[in-house]
Amino acid sequence: MPVLRHGLEVLAEVLAAHPPDESFDEALVAAFHASAGGPVLDRTRKLVPILQASPAMRAVLSQSFDDAEAILRRPVAERLGLGVSDIRTTVAVVLVTGLLRRATLDLAESDSTPDCLRDYLAVADIGALMSS
Repeated sequence: MPVLRHGLEVLAEVLAAHPPDESFDEALVAAFHASAGGPVLDRTRKLVPILQASPAMRAVLSQSFDDAEAILRRPVAERLGLGVSDIRTTVAVVLVTGLLRRATLDLAESDSTPDCLRDYLAVADIGALMSS
């Protein structure tokens, strides 16, 4: 679905563009704001329930999060200072896409803001992968 892919591409671009001295978590939260918040927050809140309304549409939503792994792999690796094929990158990307999925559902199911991602990131501690 083009609108979902566009959101992921915006997220990847904003994540990659953030200054290297900014923490991974803060860069990801800013990227999530750019892709799902601000002027598109209302659209996000309307679109996600539609995509959960039937098995076929849930499959589209699920596929978009699968696609996110490929779209986010390079910017996540670069932000963490890891190689694209490093297993730590794979683990980070899987964690990131799972957290983005949950945060996106939170936006649709409550009055959460994109800042809800920050709480999930605090628990996940993805930055610890850099020192593993």
